[in-house]
Amino acid sequence: MDLSEGSKITGRFNVSSEKTIDGELTFAGPKTSLYVHDKDTFELNRIANQCIWGQLHDLTKVTLVEPITAPLPGYAQTLDERYYFADIFPHYVVYGHQALESIGKLYL
Repeated sequence: MDLSEGSKITGRFNVSSEKTIDGELTFAGPKTSLYVHDKDTFELNRIANQCIWGQLHDLTKVTLVEPITAPLPGYAQTLDERYYFADIFPHYVVYGHQALESIGKLYL
């Protein structure tokens, strides 16, 4: 997996306990971001334990810690189609063979 500055990696991310959606994680130091999108609306104010868990397409597990989000996603539409999107800015990204179970483990 290429984690160099500016690299972009796609995967699936849980933005709430009920919703897992496609996204692209961009590694950019303090400007690291996750762009997520889905055909259905989703909520960003229900992120459990201040973490977003995901799996990249190379099967690497990621945990985005203390993400900063807008309260609602944006949307784009044509005459008969619409999709929803959001940019999420994590304070930390932890990756490996397993995701962190809980934010509490970071403070042990």
